[in-house]
Amino acid sequence: MSDTVAATREQINAKIRKQFNFYFGDSNLPYDKYLWNLTNNTGVAWVPIKTIASFKKMKSICEDYDQIVEALKEVPSDLLEVDEAGQNIKRKTVPVEADHMSRSVYVKGFPLVDADASSNTESINLLTVLHDEIEELFLSGGEVLAIRLKKTTEKQQRFKGSAYIEFASSDIINSVVQKEWEFKGEKLTVIKKSEYHDLKTEEYKKKPTIRKKRVRLFNAFRPQLDLKYSTGNKRKGSDKWEPHNKKAAVEKKGEVEASPVVEKESVVEASSVEEKAVTETENKPEAEQ
Repeated sequence: MSDTVAATREQINAKIRKQFNFYFGDSNLPYDKYLWNLTNNTGVAWVPIKTIASFKKMKSICEDYDQIVEALKEVPSDLLEVDEAGQNIKRKTVPVEADHMSRSVYVKGFPLVDADASSNTESINLLTVLHDEIEELFLSGGEVLAIRLKKTTEKQQRFKGSAYIEFASSDIINSVVQKEWEFKGEKLTVIKKSEYHDLKTEEYKKKPTIRKKRVRLFNAFRPQLDLKYSTGNKRKGSDKWEPHNKKAAVEKKGEVEASPVVEKESVVEASSVEEKAVTETENKPEAEQ
């Protein structure tokens, strides 16, 4: 095997480990509903490596399952553990809740690299390259934990030219926002994420109020509303939510009586300040990102 091929394989293996560390890291796992459910809602249960290998982002890095297992086993990890058979992986410790807002910045001014992409696969590949380039740039400012590319809300999502970048500490972003940043010759706007959300909150206050259904982002650290019963009513003496019927036939003493119509009550889950300020579609680091 030539030195070039060996170096390339080593680089790919490093990317594989890095992506797995992201998936199971504190910045992603507790906020990725699909992946969290795979851990039996504990954060530390065994998960099939083949399942993670099937994610679109992982497939864009490597589609060789044996190489993925090799990469995960060749370097000891403080975060992850692979079983003896090389089929499953899990976290060694329970996820810890962190203040992601205080250590993140909002960056705007990146090129719309996937604007003309003819398929989602092409878009993912283009954004994977961009993601790596952004990380390489901002590593000069400090340890980068996560990069979340902001996308449009259309069915065929496209990159909006901005991203959230999460660093290892709030001290790092204090110095990052003081620097002048450029990407391929174009100046970037870099501000604290908290400041960005404050600006968006003020902006929304000036706009006409439009009532729309708000989607609550998943967070394993807070109680989750069971959507199965979200539009129902809780009956007296019952510990579960029952589906609500506007009209029910009740047979009583040989007569059919119409049950009283109960107005449907909208159940709204408490959103965080961040969600109230900005509605996002997340690289949730969604499981397929």
